[in-house]
Amino acid sequence: MLHRRVALDEDSKAPFPGFDGSFIMAPHDGQEVAVKVGSATSTQGTREFENELNLLSAIRHENLVPLLGYYCENDQQILVYPFMSNGSLQDCLYGAGEASKEKF
Repeated sequence: MLHRRVALDEDSKAPFPGFDGSFIMAPHDGQEVAVKVGSATSTQGTREFENELNLLSAIRHENLVPLLGYYCENDQQILVYPFMSNGSLQDCLYGAGEASKEKF
């Protein structure tokens, strides 16, 4: 899945703290995935990428979204997850409005 270069659609980009953005895409098998893209030039981004990769590679739990794959080369860092269409945990707990984002 990650052995080929993929053009990410800017319209599917969503903000993600510590990362350049996240995208929703469907690879060749048709399963929608969420792709988080980070930059190795950011110290904070690199630390968060490594922490997330190490933690989710070691832990499996029914309430955690599994890590499907990753890519880390040169100045690009990518984490791939199954796409969860029901929104974020924050949205479920506090609603999807702008004011609710401050609570989280």
